[in-house]
Amino acid sequence: MTPSQAKKLRVLRVLFKEGKASPQDIKELSELLALINSYDENMSDNKNHHDTNTTEITSVFM
Repeated sequence: MTPSQAKKLRVLRVLFKEGKASPQDIKELSELLALINSYDENMSDNKNHHDTNTTEITSVFM
């Protein structure tokens, strides 16, 4: 996950937490997660990298 993707996830997290997410925000989150998951699938041969990304995504939403 890139720093800009992590930042966007944090922004979207706040919007969802506050109940202010718009349909466009939902679409952005869906597209962003698909992009991150696609990147993860391409890197699945490197288990350490995958574990790091999973931790990053989880920490953004906690």
